[in-house]
Amino acid sequence: MTETRRSAQVACTRVTVDGGEISMLHLAAPTVAGASASRSFVVLHGIGMAGNTFVGLAERLSAEGEVWAPDMPGFGDSPERPTPLSIPQTADLLARWMLVAGVRTPVTLVGHSMGTQVAAEICVRHPQLVDRLVLMAPTVDASARSATAQALRMADDLRDDSLRVLGLGLANYVKVGPKWFADKLGIMLDHRIEQVLPDVRVPTLVLRGSEDRVCPDPWVRHCAQLTPGASFVQLPGVGHETMIANPALAAQAILDFLRATDAANAVDAADARGAAPLHGETGHQVSRGTASGH
Repeated sequence: MTETRRSAQVACTRVTVDGGEISMLHLAAPTVAGASASRSFVVLHGIGMAGNTFVGLAERLSAEGEVWAPDMPGFGDSPERPTPLSIPQTADLLARWMLVAGVRTPVTLVGHSMGTQVAAEICVRHPQLVDRLVLMAPTVDASARSATAQALRMADDLRDDSLRVLGLGLANYVKVGPKWFADKLGIMLDHRIEQVLPDVRVPTLVLRGSEDRVCPDPWVRHCAQLTPGASFVQLPGVGHETMIANPALAAQAILDFLRATDAANAVDAADARGAAPLHGETGHQVSRGTASGH
């Protein structure tokens, strides 16, 4: 497999949304012949993490367009709001953030772990902002929806992670602190992504690392089945923190999905043009057939 990785300038900036700051990383799109790539990506981190979790993945995705990686409130360098936000409230805030930050929409929205819950809510609550959805390790598994079960699974998953994954995770978890992590975990556990997914109306890719102990295979496949028309891909040899452990593998799966959906859209558009009625010289409508019979 040939890997595409662009040496990109990562800009760290902040904007104020609803009276509070949101910190973010931004990788600009490449410019070819005076024009920049048209695709935009927004990537949303999981609990205890931050936008810097996605740097390796963002560098690879930025070959296809600009990438935005915000720190959600209470994580990374974004201060918490006076009252902790629910998952739907966080989704609404990030929808407003896209407008304030100047994110070109609609976007390919990529969520990881808790970020999948926020991403799914954005997709359903603000459908005009999203044209593709990627859910990496969607949470929370309904068979283990307790703080104890999730903590044990996270600890178990970390056993086989690389030092890079452990180091980045530890740095971000220290910023959050144990009390705040526990509070956020409660908000995460209260949300039911399985009630949101059936209302998603954009092409969706559901990803799972084959060694993920936080999100078991049956649960992730169930999430894919709940999402209309979703594709499911299992990435070999990686755990829950796929985008840190092997960003090239995750990026390739995402880019393959985008190219496949672009190709499908092109076929649909061609079919629609082929089926469109034509007006003959006599003024009578003539139907044009298509090879597919649609």
